[in-house]
Amino acid sequence: MNTGDGQEAIGDRPSTWFNTSDRITALEREAKRWLGTPFFPNSNMPGPRGGVSCQKLVSEIYRGAGFCDVPVPEVPMAHARFSRRSLMLEFLDTRPEFERLEISGPVPGDLLGFQIYRTIHHMGCALTGGMFIHALDGMGTIISSLSDATWSSRLAAVWRPLDGEFI
Repeated sequence: MNTGDGQEAIGDRPSTWFNTSDRITALEREAKRWLGTPFFPNSNMPGPRGGVSCQKLVSEIYRGAGFCDVPVPEVPMAHARFSRRSLMLEFLDTRPEFERLEISGPVPGDLLGFQIYRTIHHMGCALTGGMFIHALDGMGTIISSLSDATWSSRLAAVWRPLDGEFI
């Protein structure tokens, strides 16, 4: 389906900003730059002496790949243990750069929300080949498979980075 702007949409799904091989390459390159970075709550410094949280990781990958600079909120680590309210869900559903989709076949660049305890509290970014990058307490920044039952059973939200200009 042609969206009228020269881009192809998937069915009724919006065209992603990561719609060219150059943009996907930039996404993958930026993701790899963060591999091995330790987990540290609400931080965003790459490398073995740095630290990053899952929500700051996806924000930094988007910025570094040229998509946009999304100032994500700080989220207390223990929040998911005591609340059904997802601070990231509330935040992302207000952002014009993203459109929330039905969960079905994420494409490279899609923002993934995973349920931890009782709410969506963990974020990742879809890469090529059914993989995604995320930062975990005790493991640091790693790439995992969306087909892994641990993650496929917890995938609770998908947001598409939209191809457009945002202020």
